Amino acid sequence: MTDWIDDIERRANRATPGPWRSYIEGRDFWGGSNVITTAGEDIEPLGGTYAEQDFIAHARQDIPRLLDEITRLNYALSWAGAPQPDHWLADIASRVDAVMEGPWHAPPEEGARPSVQAQGTTIHLDGATPRDVDFIAHARDDIPRLIAEIHRLRGALKSSAP
Repeated sequence: MTDWIDDIERRANRATPGPWRSYIEGRDFWGGSNVITTAGEDIEPLGGTYAEQDFIAHARQDIPRLLDEITRLNYALSWAGAPQPDHWLADIASRVDAVMEGPWHAPPEEGARPSVQAQGTTIHLDGATPRDVDFIAHARDDIPRLIAEIHRLRGALKSSAP
């Protein structure tokens, strides 16, 4: 793979294991705070939109799935197999389109409240580990890059088919 894909995979492997789930008060339950549940500590996002909370939670599952598809397509290219049509890629792309533009940044201060920032907005991520914050901060830019790579590989596979 490429260095940037290896960096994305490394961030995904370091984040708290999935699945992560988004629960929004009034949509998914009544009473309590909005939360992203994880296999470790729950993340309580404060600030940002519901779409951004859903994006963050889904990113934990979406990025490994995109990486798997890139691996599969690279393998298929080496054997000139046929691409698998599916709708899940469009679902992931629509989640990217629903959130504020990137890049998202994590504050570099040691001991700072876990959060990501973009376009003057801060999303606090109470309960998130530093590795989770790093994963979340990069997800806004990583997912579109992975989708573009999948489209490139699918085009190369299609053009190599007899």
